[in-house]
Amino acid sequence: MQYDISTYCPLAFTGFDTRAKSACCWAKIPENPRSFKELQDTITIKNLQQDLLNGVKNPTCHACWQQEETGVVSMRQHFLDINKAIEQEIVDKKLKHLVIDSGNVCNLACRTCGPYSSSSYFKETNAKDIKFGRKEQILTVKKTDLEYLKSEDYSSIASISVLGGEPFQNLEHLEILELIIEQGYAANCKLFYCTNGTIKLPKRIKDIFSNFKSVHFTLSIDAICEQFEYIRTNGEWPILLDNVADLKELSKNNTNFNIDGHPTISALNILYLDELYEWYEENNLNYNIVICESPLAYSFKIFNDAQKEIILAKLADSRFDMAAIMQHIGNSSFSQAALDNFYSEIEFTKEFKNLDINEYLPRLMKLLEQ
Repeated sequence: MQYDISTYCPLAFTGFDTRAKSACCWAKIPENPRSFKELQDTITIKNLQQDLLNGVKNPTCHACWQQEETGVVSMRQHFLDINKAIEQEIVDKKLKHLVIDSGNVCNLACRTCGPYSSSSYFKETNAKDIKFGRKEQILTVKKTDLEYLKSEDYSSIASISVLGGEPFQNLEHLEILELIIEQGYAANCKLFYCTNGTIKLPKRIKDIFSNFKSVHFTLSIDAICEQFEYIRTNGEWPILLDNVADLKELSKNNTNFNIDGHPTISALNILYLDELYEWYEENNLNYNIVICESPLAYSFKIFNDAQKEIILAKLADSRFDMAAIMQHIGNSSFSQAALDNFYSEIEFTKEFKNLDINEYLPRLMKLLEQ
């Protein structure tokens, strides 16, 4: 079996993301398949697979190619590193890597998020539509697609990632985990959770964890203290600290349990990264970053050239590795529309959430005055 390792991606052959209806959250599949089998039958995925095998950087995977060019470990590279049987999976094309969309119920309304992933954004979004004279959106609570998930073949399952909303406020997905345990496949499967870290784990979940090969918690923490409470709106830093302590204690008592971080790097926290990285370091937590491209209001496009130079100088002076972020900033271009949107957003946040950005992120606002 011939394949080019420089472009090959396991997810194209063995992955299904129930939220994106695709092999992963980045690849757009216009056929909108509901199941892994339907995905494998689409023309888009067949063409993608052929290109990846032959060393062609298919534009469907542009997000990974872009990340790899800037030195950020892409999703493709991450799954390639943990993959052990490339030739077999190319032939079998059986589900190995599943992303479960647990639903959009969430207790936080993070500034770089929106109503598509957080029910806490519903009232804010409706109020914003009314204020700016837009047509109000129809916002509904999403739930786990149990009908599909109960019918899937899990005989080759190797990893399950559970997303939200906040997964621990969307507990329907536990039925699928318990089904996989009953079928005898859990012991070969790694379980991943992306969580905001503000919800304590119920006993039922802890009991489920012990059946899986390993359990990995990824904490979406983008800042600390008051900066955390602005960016992760509705979150309270002391509560988060208590929950992180509980998770660390759980990891001490379970060798198959570990915790890391996944901060979103945006205009909001770019001047506060040293404190954030120091906190990760003090808590012995590894982390992988993601760069905010959307919403544009919080992207690096709000900075002009002079402001970017100040940011780059600060990052260059850090003891932490900021190379990938610096490259991304260097490649960004100023957008007046993005900046105008930024000011519109922070004013609305002050009005609706009673959060004044000048009190929470003073370094950012001082920079934007220059």
